[in-house]
Amino acid sequence: MRAKNMLVSTAFALSCFAPAPAVAHAQSRTRADGRRFAPDSFWVRKWFRGGSKEEDLLTEPRQIITTGGLVVVLDEGTREVHGFDAATGGARLHLTARGEGPGEFRQPRRIAPTRSGFAVLDHATARLTAFDSLGPMQWDAPMKSAMVIEGVCVLTSGQLWSKVDGAVGSLIRSDTSGRILGRVSLDARADSNAGFGWSGFVTGPDNADNCVFARRYGSEWFVVSPSGIVTRHSYIERMAEPRVDVTVKPGKKDGKLQNFQVTQKVESNSSASDAMLRGDTLIVRAGGATRDQFALLDYYSVATGRYLHSRRLPFIPNAITVGADGVFYATNIGNESAAVLALTTTATKPQPKAPPRKPQPGK
Repeated sequence: MRAKNMLVSTAFALSCFAPAPAVAHAQSRTRADGRRFAPDSFWVRKWFRGGSKEEDLLTEPRQIITTGGLVVVLDEGTREVHGFDAATGGARLHLTARGEGPGEFRQPRRIAPTRSGFAVLDHATARLTAFDSLGPMQWDAPMKSAMVIEGVCVLTSGQLWSKVDGAVGSLIRSDTSGRILGRVSLDARADSNAGFGWSGFVTGPDNADNCVFARRYGSEWFVVSPSGIVTRHSYIERMAEPRVDVTVKPGKKDGKLQNFQVTQKVESNSSASDAMLRGDTLIVRAGGATRDQFALLDYYSVATGRYLHSRRLPFIPNAITVGADGVFYATNIGNESAAVLALTTTATKPQPKAPPRKPQPGK
């Protein structure tokens, strides 16, 4: 058994291993931090893969996306990419790390949806490779800044926005041949030494081909239009800007002695731990300073930046995404098993299934 590095929470156990579970989160009042909660208050599990019944299926599923009717999971422990049927959880595809040729990868680090499938960013080959929903390769783009790319958004036009370290010139626009078309800054006034403080999550595109960058720290998220116009919006819970401590250490690169910046620590609470789009609605898994840290989903309008409402999660996932139909797909890494599951919400508490009747004597 391969060891895992996080505990399975009690809520996760209830959500995943009990038959047809429902977790109540009734909340109608507006909280002191300004959050309003959605009226549907029960989570229901649709399907579940992995766990103790399939303990070797997944080890460290740390990234998950949806594309069409496919749920794609990147397992960083095995360096494999799994595709599950969004409706049933059935296995649809399985890609393994096996080489550096066309359609191959060795060290996958990011996944992103495309118009007809998904793309995998490989650090070993510094390439972004797109696959269709059945697995065959569609295109292969070299990515010069692959090692510092935090996320990729593939537009319906075929062009790409990738987010690299920092805020100044940190949005790179390119095409599927790898040609760089331009750079855009999230904040041209930002401290160039505080790159890690500008880390975050890339999601999209939405229905208007906008991409979204949600900061992990700080108080804002950004909409990037297809033409490169950047609009910033505030989180409902505004956290202080992070103070990043950086030291400079000597080292060698290509045989030459250089100085390298090393991030020591970030003094701030996380504002976000995931971001996803459903249509033109941004959903952020919130950090913040509350007791619900990382178990809150905050909803925003991409068009206006307006906060809409919030929802509580039944457990703290390692990664989460949402499909076009509103179904959520989440991963969890436990001590002895890892899993991926589909969850939906309902306003009424589902009734537990009645146990099968025992046959009566003499009948």
